[in-house]
Amino acid sequence: MAAGFVISGISFRFLIQLLPSYTRPDLLLLFPYVLVAGLLGGLFPDLDRIDREIIGFRIVHRRTLHYIMGYACAGVIVAVLLIVYPDQALILGPLFAFLLSAWVHTVMDVFDGRQRGRPGAVYEHIMRRWISGKEVIPFASTKEWILYSATAMGFIVFAIYPYPITLLGSDLLTLPAVFYVLTWIPAAIYELKYVAPKRRARERV
Repeated sequence: MAAGFVISGISFRFLIQLLPSYTRPDLLLLFPYVLVAGLLGGLFPDLDRIDREIIGFRIVHRRTLHYIMGYACAGVIVAVLLIVYPDQALILGPLFAFLLSAWVHTVMDVFDGRQRGRPGAVYEHIMRRWISGKEVIPFASTKEWILYSATAMGFIVFAIYPYPITLLGSDLLTLPAVFYVLTWIPAAIYELKYVAPKRRARERV
């Protein structure tokens, strides 16, 4: 969701370029929907984390709601529709932010390693195969993940809080992105140096 917040800022900047005729009040009205959609898009793929059977349908983590090519193709289609139908931006704009954030989430998962009990990191539905994990940024434990996410979101909220007047200015994207990256770097280093070796050791047992 922290990444989804930053992606929503990128989406909003993209929408401003696509909607040059929109006035400031129009964009102020659009922004909250884009923000919420970006947050939900960052969360949505992991709703399949329940990993169980419901009403005869088997939900598998990193397969059921993880669509790398699907989110990408749908996002391109929505962007084209925005160009053709800019008056529908209140619907298509948030939808674009949602799809972009969901796509980024699924791509980020590829840079993790193979999940226990699965043949790969993320299932690609169009190719009908699991994509192997790159083992670049290993996934931390639940406790570390919660701590990292809370810290990242806290920094992001702090980044935008003093700038309500410049909502449509560079601070909307720049400061949250900087704070997010500054939080992400030590977390990634910690996971590489400490979490990954422990996980590999458990998998060898």
